[in-house]
Amino acid sequence: MLDAPVTLATIETYLNDRNGRRSSLSFPPALENLYAEQMKSYRLKVMERGILPAVVVYNLFLIADYLLLPETFFLSASVHLFIVTPLVLLVGLLYPRIEKQWAREAAATIIPIAMVAQIMFIYLLNRWVTIDHLRGDAADHYQYLAIMVMIYMNVNQRFGFRLAVVSTLALTAVYLGALLSVESTFDTKFIGIAMMVSGGYLSLIANHRMEQDVRFNFLRGLKDRLLREDAEEVSLRDALTGLANRRELDRRAEALWRKAEASSASVAVVMIDIDYFKPFNDRYGHVAGDNCLKRVAAAIASQLRNDDDLAVRFGGEEFLVLLPRTDLSDAVRVAERVRRQVENLAIPNEANHAKGIVTASLGVTSGPTTLHSFEELLASADGALYAAKRNGRNQVWPPFVSKSGDVTPIGPVFKTTGSTRSG
Repeated sequence: MLDAPVTLATIETYLNDRNGRRSSLSFPPALENLYAEQMKSYRLKVMERGILPAVVVYNLFLIADYLLLPETFFLSASVHLFIVTPLVLLVGLLYPRIEKQWAREAAATIIPIAMVAQIMFIYLLNRWVTIDHLRGDAADHYQYLAIMVMIYMNVNQRFGFRLAVVSTLALTAVYLGALLSVESTFDTKFIGIAMMVSGGYLSLIANHRMEQDVRFNFLRGLKDRLLREDAEEVSLRDALTGLANRRELDRRAEALWRKAEASSASVAVVMIDIDYFKPFNDRYGHVAGDNCLKRVAAAIASQLRNDDDLAVRFGGEEFLVLLPRTDLSDAVRVAERVRRQVENLAIPNEANHAKGIVTASLGVTSGPTTLHSFEELLASADGALYAAKRNGRNQVWPPFVSKSGDVTPIGPVFKTTGSTRSG
């Protein structure tokens, strides 16, 4: 289940408002936190899968060094292979181990900045030391490789849009700082600035749209997940009373007994049956019968101690309460509170000649999961319920016992192979 307070209504709002909210790259805090958590694992995969291809493609730039600037090829190769490449691989190695988001983002930004810094360093070196017109023209062509790095950053590294904007500005600053610091023609500077700015703008638009799509797909996936969880929840609930149904009871019981090897704690079962319910239904009608079941179910649920306790509509007018880590005396206390709560509803029932209102009989049993199966506890509680009916109804069986009392949770007096109770 989702821990954050995110509802289907919130998700639907963002999915339907395509011209408004969807163009925005932000969600309410709870939804944004879920998105950030999912994107953390996604970006880890992007970094893991993309780091080696990035290193290979970056080092293929050495072909341009060899063809355009052969005089500085060995220097460029040394910077490539012994400075930038190890730095990129180190970032890729440390990235999954960095916990704080801002630190991960800063580390990821190091990769394109280092690449652009290397490109512009070689460009500056060739511009500073040469008076050769042809070599200067070659250097002017070489520096355009920085634009490729920026496109790689915004499209392939899949930075979040805000980080992409900051990183693009940083790369542009490094690029322009180097380009404008040396003597070159106006055409070279104009084309370089125009290409860098337009490349940054277009790649940021692509990045923005990709993040929109990622966020939209995240919402669709989250909606499907919530719908599945709601469907699962509905399948585990009784439609009339809202209590758990037999399927949920079986699931919870299986989980409790699966943990039996690690714990010998007792589990208690309380069987509940509404007294004279069939005559009540005949006298007041099915609508009144359904309302009675709902109110009794609410009374039972109100006496649960915590989320581990489970109230179940067992069938017809029968209910069951499953109490983990509960001995017999505590279970009897819970059952007695339930009995009183049902009685306090004061629902008229002329068929109950003794009370004139709806009452309930309850059978209780308890035993360690290491010694008894769930079916044994169920049969024992059913036998105790039959004893409560036989002894006058509107009571808990066994009667209250102290924790120090000599009580056998499962014994012949409670066991039954088939109940003969009615009403």
